[in-house]
Amino acid sequence: KENVDWQMLKSEYAEGSLSLTVLAEKFNLSYYVLVRLAGMEDGGKPAKDFGMPAAAITDHGNLYGAAYFYTTCKSYGIKPVIGCEVYVTKDHRDKDSEFSRVRHHLILLAKNNEGYHNLVRLVSKGFLDGFHYKPRVDKALLRQHSEGPCAVSHDKVL
Repeated sequence: KENVDWQMLKSEYAEGSLSLTVLAEKFNLSYYVLVRLAGMEDGGKPAKDFGMPAAAITDHGNLYGAAYFYTTCKSYGIKPVIGCEVYVTKDHRDKDSEFSRVRHHLILLAKNNEGYHNLVRLVSKGFLDGFHYKPRVDKALLRQHSEGPCAVSHDKVL
């Protein structure tokens, strides 16, 4: 973790040749490194130094880091984008069939305040109604709370 060449990453990011997603894939960076690169562990300074106008958080299955992330970004004049990587399944309430453990990843980013509230609803229902090893949602829940979140996926969604 400590052997990352921060100056090289900063210069490549500044040139526009790397995004955080590419960095994660290219260097197999852990959450720790991405948090450090985005500057969340030391108050957002590196993100500000990189000239990033915005930064996003996408916790897996939850929004635990959203409040700290939001206030930290705001304190440095960086636009916070709140998101969550949800686990999508055929039926979020199914805990017994052969499909109950089949999950696909879907990143949801809040476009606005309504999107944030719908993310909170989705994550809450995933934990309260759909928890089976992980909090899960299904297409019906996504349709019900579709106003405001923007979906991004690299995985097949059902």
